[in-house]
Amino acid sequence: MSDINVIVGDMPCLLKEIISNALMNEPKINIVGKVRNRRDLLDLCARKRPDIVILDCTATDVEEIGNRLLQQNPNTKVVALTEHGRDAFVYEFRPHKVSVGELSAPGLVRLLTRLLTGLK
Repeated sequence: MSDINVIVGDMPCLLKEIISNALMNEPKINIVGKVRNRRDLLDLCARKRPDIVILDCTATDVEEIGNRLLQQNPNTKVVALTEHGRDAFVYEFRPHKVSVGELSAPGLVRLLTRLLTGLK
């Protein structure tokens, strides 16, 4: 499997750093960008065409942004984490989302790898 290119979306700084630290030591995962706001997210995703975008699930417009990202690049997977970072949802087909339940740092890495081979 080729490397997984990830963009970490706007979310609380602490959560963004925890996610970044969990992923940066994984040899097959490249963080190709981190953003501060939704507009920057859409612009960066248009330029970088990431495999996966990680968002904050508690944002009021997460489904709208997820849909816009999927319209921009249907092959991008959108993962939305809850505010405490323990649970996640995967947005695949508008407005379908799949709960992947509780996550740990290793669980997040496994999830990102599974997304590119299909959730099973």
